[in-house]
Amino acid sequence: NGIFFLFSSAFFEVDTNENRTLDCAEFRRGLKELEFPLASTEVEALFRFFDRDDSGAISHKEFLRALRPPMSEKRKKVVTDTFHSLDKAGDGALQFEDMRKVFKAEFHPKFKTGEWTKDQVHKELLKVFDSPKKKDGKVTLEEFMDYYTGISASVENEQFFKAYVENSWAL
Repeated sequence: NGIFFLFSSAFFEVDTNENRTLDCAEFRRGLKELEFPLASTEVEALFRFFDRDDSGAISHKEFLRALRPPMSEKRKKVVTDTFHSLDKAGDGALQFEDMRKVFKAEFHPKFKTGEWTKDQVHKELLKVFDSPKKKDGKVTLEEFMDYYTGISASVENEQFFKAYVENSWAL
């Protein structure tokens, strides 16, 4: 967890125009300041690796996503099993209706304050899972796994992770 804080801080130090993204010049300058001796072609390849949505800039979220550790097989099984139990149609994708039926919107802070309706909570939830490259309103197992890989990086205890995933979906 400390490594994420360290890299997160470095990201913001390199973001000289303070727009919460890094363009290739900022990224290159940051690597140079951190004394990573990379050739120009290597910097460009690394930049493309971090820039997952091909926008020409690396967001903080993209940056941290690329650095997070992989999930254990035990956690992958929890996520896979959860996904399959939510995929009522068995078509390999969670639709708005699948998620709406099981996710408890009434516990969301913006619903509690009256800012959002239940439908708004569910639509925003779908956006969280949806891939940055393919925003289609459906959540695949790969997208579901990607989301929980990020959660997993900050949860050390296996039982807590399992309970977190299952309780989020009332399983």
